Amino acid sequence: MELIDLYKSDRLESDGYTWDRLTPDETSAFAIACDVVIAESSSQFGIRDPLGRSADLRFLTERFLYPIARRQLSSRAFLVRSTLFDKPQTANWAVPWHQDVTIEVVERHDIAGFGPWSMKDDIVSVQPLAKVLQNMLTLRLHLDPADAENGALLVEPGSHLHGKLRIQDIVPTEPLLCSCEAGEILMMKPLLFHASNRSTSGHPRRVLHLDFAYEQLPHPLVWRSQG
Repeated sequence: MELIDLYKSDRLESDGYTWDRLTPDETSAFAIACDVVIAESSSQFGIRDPLGRSADLRFLTERFLYPIARRQLSSRAFLVRSTLFDKPQTANWAVPWHQDVTIEVVERHDIAGFGPWSMKDDIVSVQPLAKVLQNMLTLRLHLDPADAENGALLVEPGSHLHGKLRIQDIVPTEPLLCSCEAGEILMMKPLLFHASNRSTSGHPRRVLHLDFAYEQLPHPLVWRSQG
């Protein structure tokens, strides 16, 4: 397994990932705001919509992460989903190889190319057309160091170029480990194959995961973040 040297990788379109970073002070501000959300949540692993729970987190994201997303994706980029992940000992499991193929919308409207549909915690999700996912970008802000021992992300470079595939068609051949320091931002295309192993170190691996888009959905579908 090869390690990704993020400082030498700036190939979002060809490889499906690139990177940026925040200053130590900016990273600390995000960590403090995220820890408040974690302390107030009953979730053990993935906290949905942390920005909706914290005005401080919304402010920090708009100030420091929106400019990065707009520089990489589009000047019109807007946030469509946020999740706060951790791998504490009480909620520590491997995540198998997959693509991120669902989006969140205000309500269901049956449109050709959108489906299947699902609902969890009163949130309506759907698999959209591949072109919707191709025009999105994910930012993963690491609040702790991430390496092979605490579940750093594994990716298959270039796999996003093949569109949506069935799980049984996802057979990584040269997986790379995205080892990151606190404050580093791994940016990736949602269709990039990725996975993560169980943590074996006991160290935290807090990650603020943000999805951005820059185009509206086909009428009458509306992004949940804009409903």
